[in-house]
Order: sequence, then C-alpha cells, then structure tokens
Amino acid sequence: MNIQKIEKLWRGLLAAGLVTIYAPSFAADVRSEASDGRDEHARIAETVFAYFDAQGSADRDRLSNTFDEAAAMYLIEEKTNQQVLRSKPIGEVIDTWSSNPNAPGVGRSGEILSMHVVDGQMATVMFRFTDQFYDALTLVKLDGEWKIATKVFIPQN
Repeated sequence: MNIQKIEKLWRGLLAAGLVTIYAPSFAADVRSEASDGRDEHARIAETVFAYFDAQGSADRDRLSNTFDEAAAMYLIEEKTNQQVLRSKPIGEVIDTWSSNPNAPGVGRSGEILSMHVVDGQMATVMFRFTDQFYDALTLVKLDGEWKIATKVFIPQN
C-alpha cells in the first residue's frame, strides 16, 4: 500500500469520526474503580474478550450482550482498484457470525494492544487477533455496563 492510499484512508476515517488524533499530554487515561470495586480497565477487557470468544464460538447471545444494539462495524473494501470504507449494522454482523457452521472456536489467541478510558464513560481499545486482524473498538458505559459502540476492522498484512 503506498503512502497516498494510506493518507486517503486516514483522512476518510477521520472524516467519518472513526479515528481521533490527540496529543498525549491532553489524553485522559483514567484508572477508576467501578461500583463493584473492579478496575474499569479490567471490566473493559472482560467485554472485549467476551466479544472475541463469542465471535469464535458463534454465540449470538454473548455477542448481543457485548455490543450496543445501535453499534456498527466498519471495514475497508477494494472496489475497482480503490479502497472504500463500508459500514454494517452490528445486528447483520452478529447474524453472519452466529450462523457460521465452522466457527473457529474459543482457543484463539488475541491481545489488547492499547486501552484508553475517558472520564469513566468511554474507552478506545486496539485489539489484535494474532496473525489475522486488528480491531479498533470504541466502548461506552451504559447503565454501568461497557458496550462496544463501534468496531473498525482491518486484516493483518
């Protein structure tokens, strides 16, 4: 991928509000305790891995519990030698994942590369499924529960 394509991709993600650039000195990575005493980072990680495991096992109920019903997934597709950003309602994505007769299983290897919590109400997580894909996840805290609001997906090169 050449630099012009990468630049165009980033401009598209920025314009769509899917990526935020900020100076580290202004970033808020707040460690706060949840009302049940668990660290918010641990609760967010629990939600992210619940999604990852549920996707691997094609578990519709667990997938539905990790995403907000208004959530969307964004992915990059090639169309006539041009990359385009495409969005899908998460309900459609969950239908596809949960109907997979050859789900990859729960023994997969994934890791959280970074996590930032803002004001105890919003979080961004960069996640890597080893040798497969990267996810940029935005989570929001609704009624005390962390839910995935957006998922931007790219395959690993």
